Amino acid sequence: MNEISPLPADSKDYMAGGSKETKWEHKGSIYIISSSFKTKAGKHSFIKDGVELNPGGTQSVSRELAKIEFDYDDDIHELITGQIKFSSMSTAERRKWFTLLCDTDFSFVVGYFNDMSRNARDALGYTKGLSDRMVTETNKLRALGDDYVAWAAEAEELQQELEILYLNRSNRNLSGGESRIDQMLQWECRMADRILAMGNPVGGKFHSLQHAKDRLTAIQKEQDLVKHSIQWTTEALEDLQRLKSTVDSGGVGSLEEAEEEIAQLTRRADYLRGCMVDWPNISDVDGLALNQAINNAREELTAVLREIPNNLDNQFNLMRVKDTREQRIQLKKELEQFQNRVAKEESILEHVSAVNHNECPNCEYKWLPGNTEQVRRTAETNLREFQQKVNDTQIALTIAEQYLEQAGEFSAYYQRYRALIANNPTMGAFWDAMLAENGVNTNPQGWIRKFNQFSRDAETYAEWEVVNRRLDQLALSVEAMKKTNGQGELQSRIDQNSEKIANLTEQLVQLGRDYSEVLEIVSKAGQLEELGRQLEAGSQKKEEAFRDYVVELRDDTINEITRANQSRLAFLNSKLSERKTIENLLADLEISRADAQLRHEIFKAIADELSPKDGIIAEQMIGFIKAWAKDLNAITDNVWTYSLEVLPCGESSGELDYRFPVSVKGERPTPDVMKTSMGQKEMIDFAFMLVAMLYKRLDQFPLFLDELGHFFDETHKANVMGFVKDLVETKGFSQVFMISHYAVSHGSFTNAEVLVMDPSNVTVPARYNQHVTIE
Repeated sequence: MNEISPLPADSKDYMAGGSKETKWEHKGSIYIISSSFKTKAGKHSFIKDGVELNPGGTQSVSRELAKIEFDYDDDIHELITGQIKFSSMSTAERRKWFTLLCDTDFSFVVGYFNDMSRNARDALGYTKGLSDRMVTETNKLRALGDDYVAWAAEAEELQQELEILYLNRSNRNLSGGESRIDQMLQWECRMADRILAMGNPVGGKFHSLQHAKDRLTAIQKEQDLVKHSIQWTTEALEDLQRLKSTVDSGGVGSLEEAEEEIAQLTRRADYLRGCMVDWPNISDVDGLALNQAINNAREELTAVLREIPNNLDNQFNLMRVKDTREQRIQLKKELEQFQNRVAKEESILEHVSAVNHNECPNCEYKWLPGNTEQVRRTAETNLREFQQKVNDTQIALTIAEQYLEQAGEFSAYYQRYRALIANNPTMGAFWDAMLAENGVNTNPQGWIRKFNQFSRDAETYAEWEVVNRRLDQLALSVEAMKKTNGQGELQSRIDQNSEKIANLTEQLVQLGRDYSEVLEIVSKAGQLEELGRQLEAGSQKKEEAFRDYVVELRDDTINEITRANQSRLAFLNSKLSERKTIENLLADLEISRADAQLRHEIFKAIADELSPKDGIIAEQMIGFIKAWAKDLNAITDNVWTYSLEVLPCGESSGELDYRFPVSVKGERPTPDVMKTSMGQKEMIDFAFMLVAMLYKRLDQFPLFLDELGHFFDETHKANVMGFVKDLVETKGFSQVFMISHYAVSHGSFTNAEVLVMDPSNVTVPARYNQHVTIE
């Protein structure tokens, strides 16, 4: 019976792959509530009149929907299935249920009472903590002793001494003075040794340092004159050698032979030039380099021009490719949306198909409950519409992908074409022609023939270039022969200039030696002057170091005294500050403790006034409890054969302790229902369940009875079954689900459907299990 509820199933109660589905009719609507555990998380469904209210399939949403649609939760479920026993409840649980059952909403005032009670406890605890802290701090203050007056006087005296020491300190942060002076004395000795070791470098050749510098300037001027002479003579020699080289390079013995060869080569060059008819502007580059580039590019260019797709209408432009890519993305999104809608409509049709038909008992007319038929027709129309959209979108997506594939192929070949242009700039004439005619887009295969023509003209141009270079060489040889009167005079002039250059070079080398010698003398003399200046500057620094060392010694003495005074002053200030801090803290703690005590008294007074035991809440609840006890005893009187009366709590003490005495046969009451017999407890628990269901208006829900009257004697068993039967017949409850192994109990309901799980050891009726299928 625990599973007969609109609540979602719990996975702990089911095996892997298990499921549960219940169908409910409530307030004119049809509900199909199911739970499936094919996955670990489980899938929960809550369908109302064919509409899924829990599309996410979560347990928490199904539980919330049960509360909204049926006003049903775990507390109500435990109540009507008999899992809650009034006789075994704690006082806190009873207080909770009476608050739920009472028409008056105590939630705010009970919450406020709880807040005030908690605040009172917190304030009391805070007061105790403050008191403990004050004891601790007072002990600390006593431990410091009574020497603080002497400490204050000593601290003031030390502060005055420190101020005098600060005024007499130089604040220059000097250190290492003694070591620095020793280093300076050692440096002076080394400098003196260096000066004495160098002697007088000027004496002997020059009478002064200035005399040596003047000689150095004179040598430099002589060197400049000789260098200019060498430069002029060298330039003349190079001109004569170029003339001789030109004559020799011609490779002809006489002027007549050279002129004859020029005539022949001129005719060959004119012929070759006339052969270059297709590409006359090819002569802007080196012929050999051009032919090398053609050979390098031939195989790749031929393959690209032969295989690249035709792009005559510029269909593979970047804008169209970009638009098509965006279109493909959008088509994929739309396709996914349409496919999801198809799946959704198919799911709706599947749910609608699962709904059972209703049948008229008179005319046997069958129909679907609610608006299920309209839902089915709408779902079928939507399914056809979105299936067509799926087909159309798939076709458009295929066209877009085919175009992008062709565009990618064109782009790959075009990139290879661009790489050929970049790697072979000497073929500029060919590339310019293709660009001018847009050959790669309009007729790439036709340009293979033009490339072959370009290759032939390039070979012709290479030969023409060789012929022209020979003509230029012969022309220079002829010109050189005409400028000189013969090989003999040209060679004589070359020899004279070579000899003159050799003599000038020897003179320049000697001047260099003289310059180096004088330069060394001037350099040593300059070093002596620099060492003298450094020695004089070092002496001045040494005197400053002596003065600084005296200041350093004085500052060190002051600093040592200052550190000692500061250490003692810090200790005294620490003790004085600690005492002051404790005194201030004790004053603050006293104020805080008084405030906490006041708050505790205020919160406790409010909580006492509201107390559910003897305050306002208790006063309001006592009237309800008396009415409840009267209704519960009325049910008991219909079943029990002798007086069994549950008395309201707090009648004797005046406090709501939620302990309910029970009077049996008018005798002295027991202190609480839990002290009664097992049968009496069962009767009181059954009466509590019925009263609670009536108070919560749950009379439309089934009445669940699990072995009711187990502890009753035969008379009381018969009485309680008669009472339940009267409840059903008078429409007190519309349905009863009862578990019983005793014929005296279930036999009272002659027109009921009987479910037998196992016929062993029980008396079964002639007709049973007609309304269920057990697999």
